[in-house]
Amino acid sequence: MAEPPVHVIIDGREVEVPRGTLVIEAAKQAGVEIPVFCYHPKLKPVGACRMCLVDIEKMPRLQTACTTPVAEGMIVHSANDRARSAQKGIIELLLANHPLDCPICDKGGECPLQDNTFTFGLGTSRYGEPKRRLAKALPLSDRIVLDRERCIMCYRCVRFQDEIAGDQALAAVERAGTTQIGVLEGETFDSPFSGNTIDLCPVGALLSRQYRFRARPWDLQRAPSVCVGCAVGCNVELHARDQALQRMVPRENMAVNNEWLCDYGRFDSLPLGIERARQAAVDGSPVSWSVALGRAAELLRSDSCEIVAAPSITNEALAALRKLSAGLGAPLGVWPARTGRVRGSIEDLVASKTIILLDFDVWRELPVLALRIREALAAGGRLYFVGSGSNGLRRDTAATYGSVEELLQAFASPELASRFTAPRPEPSTGAGGDPRRSYGPPAPVSVLGGGAEDLAQRLEATGMVGEPPKAANGYAMAELPAANFSAETLLLVGNEDWPSLNGKRTVQLRWTPAAGDVVLPMTHPYEQSGTITNLEGRVQQLQAGGKLAGDARPDWAAVADLARALGLTPAEEERQAAIA
Repeated sequence: MAEPPVHVIIDGREVEVPRGTLVIEAAKQAGVEIPVFCYHPKLKPVGACRMCLVDIEKMPRLQTACTTPVAEGMIVHSANDRARSAQKGIIELLLANHPLDCPICDKGGECPLQDNTFTFGLGTSRYGEPKRRLAKALPLSDRIVLDRERCIMCYRCVRFQDEIAGDQALAAVERAGTTQIGVLEGETFDSPFSGNTIDLCPVGALLSRQYRFRARPWDLQRAPSVCVGCAVGCNVELHARDQALQRMVPRENMAVNNEWLCDYGRFDSLPLGIERARQAAVDGSPVSWSVALGRAAELLRSDSCEIVAAPSITNEALAALRKLSAGLGAPLGVWPARTGRVRGSIEDLVASKTIILLDFDVWRELPVLALRIREALAAGGRLYFVGSGSNGLRRDTAATYGSVEELLQAFASPELASRFTAPRPEPSTGAGGDPRRSYGPPAPVSVLGGGAEDLAQRLEATGMVGEPPKAANGYAMAELPAANFSAETLLLVGNEDWPSLNGKRTVQLRWTPAAGDVVLPMTHPYEQSGTITNLEGRVQQLQAGGKLAGDARPDWAAVADLARALGLTPAEEERQAAIA
């Protein structure tokens, strides 16, 4: 039976919250702002910065709101003289050594230290001593730079790498007044989730080397969209300046990515520093869009034609390609490979008590899905790995088995069953009529990797089951056959490194330049609207975060124009069909 809620009063406002709620969270529900630095709702509270000191009646000393649970009848003051004096003192101490380089700091304009200083600070400093000086812009990796002068030792970055990522890639080195955030000697900050520390840092101590000095927050146009780095489909916000993409940040969606991103999606899926296809070309020479369409139509009317789609194009482009395939009588296939599907949802995976990976290194192939698995493990789940391949979640793996049969034998063993399985409710009868109890893993169970369906059936799995697709829209492409590139003329749609096409005539729709008979420039997925389907079958909306100068068009619009050039459908009808 659930415990009754408690009633607390915060700055004169009464609020009812569940027992065990922290004062800082109760204050949010009451509409009261308590300043914080080290506290983050997705991390364990540590009370390191002392910024959230509040005055609680009947307690002799000020308490940190981020570590103090509420109690029935508690009366909290966050804005009386005692609390305000303490908050001002903390700000003054933090600024004693913090450099006043806001005009050149990339965090300027979106910095909690700035906001708290203006709202809760003194407005002046009583310290006249020289500030601490340390080497600026220390590279921790090829993605992250550290400014140790700005660090306020909130430990958010270290705690994220320990609690969420689990790779402990950052640490607090040295002691006392010389403590600094960094990596251990001989190590580098090579975590696949390092970019999240940029978002978590409440000052400009950890910054993106890719975005550094490129824009200021007030310069940016922002658009909610979806990451196309892999099939997880993380929700993101795209930031552009003067229509040019500058960076990507995560957008919270508890059903998909929580609020995290992997580094590949955050940094490498952006089209920054990459040569772009801006104008249509025929035989390597720039031409108008109409001329290129005419030449493409000539080639595609040949008797031997094949359409090949990359598993990263939008659902709208795929729908248009299906109609184009039917109109031309040409086969439609997917490359680089057919992709799998799963049943169940990411939320089912997070709720699973047993998770089995069948030679599937989720840490490297679908990194954010690995973080969701770690959430399940933090809630009491167990992870098992089957196979001899690499396993990036080896630190969190309860046991590794060489084969499925070894796994099943271990699950059925009475000696091991009590450690990680639960007895089934009905007894079975062994040889000689002796009653025996059969054992199986506690429900729900998720099984991921090749052969997952067979094992899931034997275990009566009810969580996420299957071999997840890897590419952004791989789920939608799962029913397409694998392309064989056997035709004389190929229509290649998507930005892939296609296999050797010697002797083939090609019409390519892509967003980077390429050699071919005809190249029609497409916009990058982050520069167009459309939908993609993530690994669990969730259809999500892409929105254009920027715009490329030139003739590049969305993938579905380019296919629709090609269909019109072939005389298959009116352009506007095909565009509307693709949008629908």
